[in-house]
Amino acid sequence: MKYLGMFFTAGQKLESDIGCSVRIFYTAANTIYSRSKYASEMSKLFLMETFCLPLISYGCECIYYDSKRVGKLNACWNNAYRKVFGMRVWDSVKEIQFLCERLDFRHICLLKKFLFLHRLLYKLDNGVLKQCFVSYSQSVEFVSMCYDFDVMIDVCTEQDIRHKIFEHFSCAVKSN
Repeated sequence: MKYLGMFFTAGQKLESDIGCSVRIFYTAANTIYSRSKYASEMSKLFLMETFCLPLISYGCECIYYDSKRVGKLNACWNNAYRKVFGMRVWDSVKEIQFLCERLDFRHICLLKKFLFLHRLLYKLDNGVLKQCFVSYSQSVEFVSMCYDFDVMIDVCTEQDIRHKIFEHFSCAVKSN
């Protein structure tokens, strides 16, 4: 079932179907790549970030993706980098992402989630949504996410959150 641009599967729990998003992503990425053969790598990357990344990252701040789904979406994003920079399938793109001051999909998704929650806490004047935030802030997922990235959502600014996520990604790149 499609609702607000997201595909959902029937079942006991609310689960999103990423298969259609992945197909649309690869279609858009291949179209951009085929029509920008003579463009610079950074221009191609900009086009991929502008037109393709939103196709797989839409709604990731609101929908829970298990590690398998995030891994599949991360592989899609890594394949876009491989295509742009002419790398082989087995080559890691983390160093290229780091040197371009970009994030992998896992960290993009987490950054979007943190920024959504931060804006929910500070920029919305809606009692119902704030109460939803209070309930979510007591969940194991939220507490472990804040602990893993050393983010105190009620103290950090958006810039602090961006810096901490990129710092976490750079540590992951340097440890490999």
